[in-house]
Amino acid sequence: MLLHQPGYEATLALNHEKLHALAGSPCDRIYVATVDDEFVGGISLPILPLFHANGNLGRITSMVADARCRGGGIGGALTAAAERWFENGGCVRSVLSKKARFVRALFRRTRLE
Repeated sequence: MLLHQPGYEATLALNHEKLHALAGSPCDRIYVATVDDEFVGGISLPILPLFHANGNLGRITSMVADARCRGGGIGGALTAAAERWFENGGCVRSVLSKKARFVRALFRRTRLE
């Protein structure tokens, strides 16, 4: 996987473990981007209930786009998928995890932050 590119410390084995663990979760989504059947990006999106307000919180816990493909719309497409998932999941707020800070400029452009 590409998570080493933005500085994530997860191993390939951990990525596979997490993918299998989250596969059946109704509150988690992982979207991937492919070009010619090659993995070029992905985003992980849990939805959490808010205790102090009505609705849910959408959280972007990781996002990656292959350095060779940056500027080609992958980040925008993944962000749009996140917005749809959060909206359909009743989210009234969305946040970026601290580790996802490298994509803040993209989210400012797409108004997700």
